[in-house]
Amino acid sequence: MTPHTLPAVRGGAVTAHGAGQPPQALAEFVHPGDRVLTVGPGTAPLQLAGWTGQPVTSVHTTLADVEVIRAALGPHGRAAGTVDATVGELFDGRPDAGLFDVVLVTAAVPGLSPRWLDQLAPGGVIVAPVALGGLHLWTACGHDHVKADGLLYGSVLAAGLPAVGPPSAPGERFAVTQSGPPVERLSCPTWAPQWAGVTPPRLTPEGYVDLWAWLATRDDRITAARTDGTEWGPGCALVVGHSAVHVRPDGLWLSDTQPATLALAQVVAEDVQEWGRQHRPAATELTCRLGRRPDAGPDELVTAAGWTTHRPVQVSRPAKKEEPQ
Repeated sequence: MTPHTLPAVRGGAVTAHGAGQPPQALAEFVHPGDRVLTVGPGTAPLQLAGWTGQPVTSVHTTLADVEVIRAALGPHGRAAGTVDATVGELFDGRPDAGLFDVVLVTAAVPGLSPRWLDQLAPGGVIVAPVALGGLHLWTACGHDHVKADGLLYGSVLAAGLPAVGPPSAPGERFAVTQSGPPVERLSCPTWAPQWAGVTPPRLTPEGYVDLWAWLATRDDRITAARTDGTEWGPGCALVVGHSAVHVRPDGLWLSDTQPATLALAQVVAEDVQEWGRQHRPAATELTCRLGRRPDAGPDELVTAAGWTTHRPVQVSRPAKKEEPQ
C-alpha cells in the first residue's frame, strides 16, 4: 500500500499545500508582455507583474491571501490594476480572464488541472511544484518545440525538501498552507549495521534531494517520513505496511529486522547503488511525460509518468517577436 504522500482530488478540486517560493529558473519562461496567471498562495504575482510589465491575474483560496497581495500593492498599485487577485477554486484557474502565456502554480499538486491547460495560450508553459515521493519538483510543463510531436512533457527546474504539514481533513476540498504535504509519521527506526555505508559518504543536502528524487522515480512507495522519538525528518523512506526503510546520509535505518523489512532494504540498497553507477544524476535532469487515461473524466488531473534522466526534453518559451513599427 502506498502511504498518503500526495494531495488528492475530491469533488473536482485539488487538495494542495503551499510549496514556497518559485525557483530562479522561472525567469527563463517569463518574457515582457506575457499574460501570466498565478494559482495558489504567495506574493509571486507582484514580482511577475514587474517582469512582464503587464497586469498579472491570480486566484487564491482565501480572502486573507488576496489581502496580502492588495496590501503589498499599495494604493497606486491597486488603482493601476497591477494584479487582478480574486478568491476562487484553484482547480478552475481564471476562465473569465482569457488565455495565458504562463501559468504559475504555487501549491504542491499531484498533477495539472485540465482547466489550466484549457487557459494556456499556444506555446505557453505551466510551472508547478509537482509532488513526487514527498518532494516538490518544480516542473516546467509544456510542449517540446524541438520534437514538435504534440505531446506534453515536464522538465524539472528545482527540487525542495518537504516541510512537516498537517494532513487534510476528511472531505476538505482545499488545504493550502505554507507548510508542505502530509508526512508519514513512523516509529523510531533500528540501526542495522549491515546497511551502514549504503548511501554515499559526504552526501550534501543537495545530493540527498537528488538521491531521494531518483529513488522516488524508481519506486512509488517512497515517501516523506518523520520518525517519532528523533529529530529526523522529514526524510526519505520506503514504506510498506508496518515495514519502513529510512534512507539517511549515514546508511539505511530499518523499522525492524523482520524478513520483509530486510527485503525492502535490499531493494533500496540496489537502487542507491544504481544512482551511483549512473553518476549521481541531479533531480534537475529528470523529465516526465504528462497525460490522462483514455477514459478519464473531464475533471481528472493530467499527471506525470515515466520519470527518467534519459529522455532529452526542451520545454522552453521562445521570446516574443517584436511587432513591426
